[in-house]
Amino acid sequence: MSAGEAGGGRLAARHARTRDEILDAATELVTDRGVEGFSLHELAARAGFGNAASLYRYFAGKREIVSALAARYLERLGDYLRRVPEDLPVEEQIVEICMAYLDYAREHPGTRALLLTTASSIAPDFRAAALPSELVVRMFRLGEAARASGALDLRDEDDIFAVLHAGWALAHGMAEYDKMYEDPERSVLRSRHRAIFRAYVAGFRSDWRG
Repeated sequence: MSAGEAGGGRLAARHARTRDEILDAATELVTDRGVEGFSLHELAARAGFGNAASLYRYFAGKREIVSALAARYLERLGDYLRRVPEDLPVEEQIVEICMAYLDYAREHPGTRALLLTTASSIAPDFRAAALPSELVVRMFRLGEAARASGALDLRDEDDIFAVLHAGWALAHGMAEYDKMYEDPERSVLRSRHRAIFRAYVAGFRSDWRG
């Protein structure tokens, strides 16, 4: 490796570290104020830059910063979802994926807004990330397996899409309520989460369309 290549590698590593530091600072601001509640001037000050213009050496603007944040935390959520064993029965995998989301939300309470960057509650300009593709594929395969085996009454891909999204919404709602309560109420809710998810999944074993 030439001296120029080595120097370029060090510069790239420093650039990546600085980007991570900016994202760390942005996480703090999002935790405090929400995705749309902070300015680049505030972020520059929090990250130790003299002015907001310095941030443009690392990101094209706020939209790219929010996109990078969402991608970071969706990947970390993915790590939790990957822990669910693939040899569990299909219905139980769905339940445990929902439980894994709750585990993530409890351990990373400040990043829930970032996990909604694909949802309509966030301004369209900030919808820019998604779960790692292999996890999306896995969840749809679970739906397909449940349909093929007759375990759940799912007629087509639209049914699978609707049921998976409703499960995600249920898990996210539970996470939101979890932060609203203290013990003993919080412990009461947590002790019943898995049973509630099982009841949710069981509701699709027969015709549920009314």
